[in-house]
Amino acid sequence: MTKQPEPAPPSELLAQAPVALTVLDTQGRLLYYNPYAPTILDRQPAYLGRDVRELHNAASNAKIDAILDAYASGERREFGWVLERGGKRFAVRVRPWIKDGQWAGVLHAVVLL
Repeated sequence: MTKQPEPAPPSELLAQAPVALTVLDTQGRLLYYNPYAPTILDRQPAYLGRDVRELHNAASNAKIDAILDAYASGERREFGWVLERGGKRFAVRVRPWIKDGQWAGVLHAVVLL
């Protein structure tokens, strides 16, 4: 009988997943990004703790503000769009991060298409 492999810890899977995950707090400050994120996005350790709007253009900042405002007012839907930048296409999904039943921030996932 073949022995089944032990399930991988979620942190190990997250570290290897081909999706860029970024976590923001309720004010838009960058709290976390997974190891894959810098391979397709501009993510650097120096950005941790900074407001992501300092790193984006006006159009992106308007979208960030609208999403943060929606979640702050109690909306819990997922937002998504496709983005082209530098000759590459990305699928972007954003949803609220809920911790202990309260809105704690934003989960931002990006996949290279």
